[in-house]
Amino acid sequence: MTTVGVIFARALGLFVGAIFVMAGLVKVTDKLDPGTHEMMIKGFETYAEIWNVEKLGRNADEFRMALGSFEVVSGVLMALPAIVALLWPLCIIVVPLLIVLLMAGATYTHVMISDPPIAPLVCGALAIVLLALNIVNAVTHATSAPGSSAETDEDKKDN
Repeated sequence: MTTVGVIFARALGLFVGAIFVMAGLVKVTDKLDPGTHEMMIKGFETYAEIWNVEKLGRNADEFRMALGSFEVVSGVLMALPAIVALLWPLCIIVVPLLIVLLMAGATYTHVMISDPPIAPLVCGALAIVLLALNIVNAVTHATSAPGSSAETDEDKKDN
C-alpha cells in the first residue's frame, strides 16, 4: 500500500475510533451529556427486550454498560493502530470486524423499533472501509517484507 493509503487508513481509524469512544462514553457515563445518557438508559430498556438479554441473566443496564465499554475500548484500539500492532498485530483486523458485527446488530435493533438505521449503517460502512484498508496494508507489508515469497533472487543479491 502506498504511503497515502497508510495515512488514509490511520486517519480513518482515528476518526472512527473517536466516534466509538464518544458513543461508548455516552452510554457508560452522564459526564459528557446527561440528556443523551438518560436517553440511552431508556432506549436500552427496549433494546434489551429485542435481544432477550434476560435469557442470559442480564438486564438492560448491564447490556448498555457492556456495549458502551466495548465501544470505548474498540474505539481506542482503532485510533491507536501502531500501539495495538505491537500488542497483537491481528487486532487491526479483528477490531474493525467486531465493529462491523456490532453495527449489524445496531442496524437490526433500529429496524425493529422502526427507527432509521442511518448512524449504524454509516459507522458500519466506515468500519468496512477501515477493515479493507488494513487488510490491504497487511498483505502489502507481508509480501514486501525481506524473506517473503514475493522477494526475487535479484532482490536477495541486492541485499
